[in-house]
Formats: sequence, C-alpha cells, structure tokens
Amino acid sequence: MGLILKYVQKTAAGTFRYRRRVPEELRAIIGKRELTEFLGDTQKQAAVRYAKTHSKFETTLRNALLKSAGATHVSKQELSDLEIWQGLRTRLREMGFDPHWNGETDLDDPHDEGMQREILADILADSHPIDDETGYPLIKDREQSAFLNAVRNGIGRPPSPTLEDAKKLYLKERVQGGSDEKKNRLHVERIMNWVKIALGGDVELKRIKRSDAREVRDYLMNEAGDGKLKPTSVKRYMNTLRAIINFAIEEFDLNGVVNPEPRRVCRRLQLVRKWSRYEQDDQQIFT
Repeated sequence: MGLILKYVQKTAAGTFRYRRRVPEELRAIIGKRELTEFLGDTQKQAAVRYAKTHSKFETTLRNALLKSAGATHVSKQELSDLEIWQGLRTRLREMGFDPHWNGETDLDDPHDEGMQREILADILADSHPIDDETGYPLIKDREQSAFLNAVRNGIGRPPSPTLEDAKKLYLKERVQGGSDEKKNRLHVERIMNWVKIALGGDVELKRIKRSDAREVRDYLMNEAGDGKLKPTSVKRYMNTLRAIINFAIEEFDLNGVVNPEPRRVCRRLQLVRKWSRYEQDDQQIFT
C-alpha cells in the first residue's frame, strides 16, 4: 500500500518490526540500547499495530527523560484535547502524511495521499468491533478514536488551551529540571487544583474573566486549606497563578487574551493583610 512508517523495518524473513534506538543518555534508565517489537507478518498487520506500539515507546522514552531530569515520580495523566491534537500532528508527520490535509483525493493515482489515508483508515477500523446500529467502529480509547478520525479527515484546528494545558506547559518549561523541582511542582499542582475547585472545573484560557479571578481569590481566602491560609500565602499563590497564565498566553500565542486578574484582587489582599496585623497587635496588648 506504499505507506512509510517511521521506525518500521522489514526483516530478512519478510516480517515487520518496530526498531528504535534509545538515546545514549537514557540507556541506563531504560536498560536497553534499542526498543523493538514484532508488528506482524504483513504490512497490513504492521499498520494496525504501529500506532499502539509507537505510543507505548514514546511514553517509555518520555518517562525516562523525566526521570533523568530529576523527577522521581511520573504519573500517567489524562491527556487534554490539545495534547492529543499535538500528538496526532506529530504522528501523522512521522507517517509521511500532511496533518492539515484538506480531504482532496485523486482516485486515479494509487500513490495519492487521500487514497493511502483511506486504506489505512479502513485497516484501523477493521481492528475494532462495529456498532450494529450505526455501522461505526466502537473505540473506547480517546487517542485511538482521534487518530482514526485524523487519518480520515485531518486534524482540523487546534483546541483552545485550558488552565490544565497552562499548568502542564509551565511545569515542563519552568519547573522541570530546576532547583527545588519537587517543592515547586507541588506548589503549582496545589494552586491549580484549588483553581479548578473554585471555578468548577477546567476552563479555556480565553474564557477566563475578572469575576473568575475574584472567585479564586475568595476561595483561597475562605476555604482553601480549611480556611487557614494566611493573606501572604494567598498572595503568593495568586502570583504563581498569574505567572502560569501569562506564560501560557505568550507560549500559546493567544493574541488578544489578557490575564484577567484585576489589581483590585491584590489590593483586597493588602487590606486583609493589614487588618490581620492590627488584630495581632491587639492580641499582643493582652499578653
């Protein structure tokens, strides 16, 4: 069918295998010089098994890279829509496809990209059970379902980045590999978890309003940490949140998006901090 799959080799016996060299700096962590796996006796079998095998080894290398940078705990996190989209773009490029393919197909050209994509999509669909009512393949895994759709139709426009995307980007680019990584990672995770609770879940960055910033501030002041956070701690967490959002706005090229945290938020914190200092002084009079 003329498909070129990265890291796939045809052996002397005529079978197909996935073979990928492990970077020298990661070999001690992984314990291997190469990552290999049998894909099948035919090119059709290899195409069906390629996506799962490639994804598995990508995860292996990514986790090894995190460990080499000093991260002692690597948890499996749910991928966001944006992360899945980015992964699809990379995977399609590695397979020799245009991620932004517009759907044009030349039925008279057997090497036409549209024809090759249709062949691969049929192979992928055949590897899953079919819904009797709709006739569509039943795919539970989000990534596999998105991959099949991307092969058929292209990846479309990227999803709008969310607070979760902002957090992951900040951890990767500003925290990972730095001094006090574990402490800073916990700090970022803590504030972002509180933000999600305050706002009722993950939110697209472009949809965050000033009222949301006030909601977060009030939650930190009154409920987070059982309501025991000091005003200075609240201000520190709000500063971290501002840094995360500003970094995301710049890195995701969110033109026109402005960090919604109003100055009144910080001004209110300053007033609360002064009041708590007065209360402390009053208590000291009687001690």
